[in-house]
Amino acid sequence: MLLADLGAQVLKVESPQSPDQARTWGPPFHREQVAPHFLAANRGKSLLHLDLQDAGDIEHVRALIAQADVVVENFKVGSLKKLGLCKSELMGDHKRLIWCSITGFGGSGPFAQRPGYDAIAQAASGWMSLTGNADCGPMKAAPPILDQSTGLFAALGIVAKLHQRQATGVGGLVEANLFASGFALLGPFAQSTLLTGRSQTLVGNANPFISPFGRFLCDQGSYLMLTIGSDQQFTTLCRLLGVDESVAQDFAEHHVRLDRAHELNGVLQGAFSRLAAQEWEGILGARGIACSSVNSVAQALAHPQVEPLGLVQKDRLGQHQIASPIFLEGAPLCAHSPAPLSDEAMSPVEARRWFAKQPTPSAVHS
Repeated sequence: MLLADLGAQVLKVESPQSPDQARTWGPPFHREQVAPHFLAANRGKSLLHLDLQDAGDIEHVRALIAQADVVVENFKVGSLKKLGLCKSELMGDHKRLIWCSITGFGGSGPFAQRPGYDAIAQAASGWMSLTGNADCGPMKAAPPILDQSTGLFAALGIVAKLHQRQATGVGGLVEANLFASGFALLGPFAQSTLLTGRSQTLVGNANPFISPFGRFLCDQGSYLMLTIGSDQQFTTLCRLLGVDESVAQDFAEHHVRLDRAHELNGVLQGAFSRLAAQEWEGILGARGIACSSVNSVAQALAHPQVEPLGLVQKDRLGQHQIASPIFLEGAPLCAHSPAPLSDEAMSPVEARRWFAKQPTPSAVHS
């Protein structure tokens, strides 16, 4: 989808007997019983129905690969070879071809054959051990963050290979997997464990490296998320909250705030309870303090920053969709065609003609 946002012509291959699972992951459903998971990941693509268990359809796939710049597939390791689509053979026949494999656990190692889903990768890579708290235990992040970041890393690798191919004339292999993405996004938590040999425990809304940092209950049952990254910001925060100057001085240094984070949070909680989160956001934000009301998704979609950035756009059918987070020349990218319906699938002959006349890089995605 990101490649389509960037202008690539993307052809999505689905079996009519066993279509993309994400089409059914609802409710809610929209447009011919298509679920949000599918709508959120497939805008800008054209659709081709082929049965990869059928020898004739496999030949159609081979013909399309001969025309394509990029093949993207997320089959379990070895599955395509059993179907007669050997990537090393096809890459040998088509030297300019870029082949991208997306898997759950990578192409080698004892877990290579296992299926991959976002929640499983969050559990395996350590994410869930950090995102819960003592009351609820380990929790996954609600959005499919490792699914989406793996797609992002795959797209970045493909763009790099396309650039390299301009100089060398040769394509190559790009690989991305959910497990590795989980490791990459652990960031300072993984680095801290490498340095100390100790894992961080459940941190919930806190941050073991920064204080104050977290969610505070405000008036009217609202919540404010706060991040203070420097001593100067902390001094400004205390002044705006009306914290006693002697107390503020006690916590003026970063290491003290970390060591006594629980005590400090109690002091700040008392101050935050006086006003609603949105009021505090207005007061603190105007003075350069990083904070935000904890918004629902509906509130976030109505955020005053959404319209100036063009983050919600309409496709050619008038359906709202989230724009790409990539901005070029000051505007977000967005493929204006919606996710393809089943009855919009091309025939193999139409797909080959369509590929042949495209001036931009093209990809077969299965």
